[in-house]
Amino acid sequence: MPYGELTTLGTWEANAGEKRSTQQKSLYLDQQGISQAFQERFSSVHNASMLELGCGSGYFCCQIAHWIGLEKITSATGIDWSEPLGKSFTTSVQGLGLPTTFIQANLLDPALPTTTPQSDIVISGGLVEHFVGLDFHTILNLHHQLLRPNGKLVISFPNLLGIRYLWHRLFDYENLSDHSLDAMRPDIICSFYRERGYRIELVAYYGVNRLWWNSGDSRSQWTTFAGHLCLKVYNKLMGKLLDWATPRQPSFYSPYCMIIATKTD
Repeated sequence: MPYGELTTLGTWEANAGEKRSTQQKSLYLDQQGISQAFQERFSSVHNASMLELGCGSGYFCCQIAHWIGLEKITSATGIDWSEPLGKSFTTSVQGLGLPTTFIQANLLDPALPTTTPQSDIVISGGLVEHFVGLDFHTILNLHHQLLRPNGKLVISFPNLLGIRYLWHRLFDYENLSDHSLDAMRPDIICSFYRERGYRIELVAYYGVNRLWWNSGDSRSQWTTFAGHLCLKVYNKLMGKLLDWATPRQPSFYSPYCMIIATKTD
């Protein structure tokens, strides 16, 4: 990771002790529900430019463009550290028929906000959870700096809390340690943007309730065997049982969380 070390829950509060977070109500949305949520919240958007930070291969950008409506998007720009991923991003997004630009850059470069034009929609998926402390603050602020007034912000991140924390802690710790759990608390992120005048429009958990791990990581034979067994049992039975038993606790079992906000100044 080119952007700094990662940590466990509590570092964000420790590095910015004066922060106060407000609990944000959340809900679970299935594929149809989240598509409808985008249609409602982006109904007034037209001729919009879209920018993805940490764009990767462009899959998330393409998905968001479909949820918003391709007819509403006029162009898409991606910023990432990796040139090969930038080529994939360009290929993927151009496949939608959108004019596409890729910028190879370090997202923590202080000059980036001054050299990159603002966009009407700024998005990131699977990005903010790779930063902690002041770097976490910088990444959240970068979204803000590159978004035009009255623009829309979309931030999505994995949810490795709840049942997934226990799973990864026991069987996939190397992957867990590569993520900051602070960034998976939507109340912290929402508080950051509220302080800058944003209107939080949606906090929603989504995704199919399934466990996963990085099969390429080294593990003991016992851990590998037990992990495979747990994966099969959970993904075929326990996941559905939890969906039924905890319908009002999406943060406990959902694999992803998403925040949509509007910049009001």
